Amino acid sequence: MNIFCIIPQRNKNSIHLYQELKSEHEVKIQVLCLEEAFLPMTYFPTNNPFTFIDEWISIGIVLVLFIISYLIGFRQGRIFFNMETTNSNDFFIISSIQSGSLSLLGILLAFSFSISSARFEERRELINKEATSIGTAYFRVGLLKDSTIKTNLRTLIKKYLKTKIQYYDQYKIRTTPERQDEIQTELINLQVTIWAKSAKIGKLEPNVNTSLIIQSLNNIVDTNDNISSAIENRAPVTIIYILVLIATFSFFSTGFYHGYSKIPKLKFSISLAVIITSIMLLIIDLDRPFTGIVNLDVSSLEVLQKSFDKYGEMIPVEKY
Repeated sequence: MNIFCIIPQRNKNSIHLYQELKSEHEVKIQVLCLEEAFLPMTYFPTNNPFTFIDEWISIGIVLVLFIISYLIGFRQGRIFFNMETTNSNDFFIISSIQSGSLSLLGILLAFSFSISSARFEERRELINKEATSIGTAYFRVGLLKDSTIKTNLRTLIKKYLKTKIQYYDQYKIRTTPERQDEIQTELINLQVTIWAKSAKIGKLEPNVNTSLIIQSLNNIVDTNDNISSAIENRAPVTIIYILVLIATFSFFSTGFYHGYSKIPKLKFSISLAVIITSIMLLIIDLDRPFTGIVNLDVSSLEVLQKSFDKYGEMIPVEKY
């Protein structure tokens, strides 16, 4: 059985753990030490430098940009409509451009929001699936005959669950990069240890029950990888840039159109700018589920942990 692990170079102490597992369980473990300070994106879902504070700062700048675009457009519109060469056809042309740009902006906002909300729901379902896979593995371990291995595996699974909750909570409380890196490494260590234990029971008890246990343990690792991929699978930043560009032009054309009346509609333009920037903030927030206002719900993992703590060790099968 081969296990491939990736650890940061500064966590070389983990190598000793892997070597001990290799000698104890006869598992071939390959360790790749990275010179980078952080783990790959597969194990580090929020290494994007765009933080929660950056979101508000960026949205504030965009809001000001929209209002300034409107005022510039209004000034240019007044100059244009005061020209002697301007006629009624020009007014209808400007009106068509303004309506078309706002319509296009609305379609793009709806499309972007739909993508972000779908990705958010996918991540939420994966976390619920992860809780189910951990609980299933914990219960199936009870099918083992060796009480020592059974206790060790259940202890590892409970520790893995606790570390996984810390893995998600660390971004809500804004821990340091060093602490984040420490949690990532601990997760990988637990995965390697669990798999090493499963390799041992596969040799000691080669039966159908062991196959079910190994399958459930494999589901824990697979679900973790799927969650990491789903979190990193974000909408391209180019979409946000295009939205800002089209919205800026829309506010400019709206101001230009209002220049015909010679009185700026500031209340209307500011209200529209706030609504559009709020939608943009929500789109960005849904796409970064650990650093914004709308966070992923990990209550399923917390409920599972409480059930483990409340009921403790399960009653052995042979005592029923």
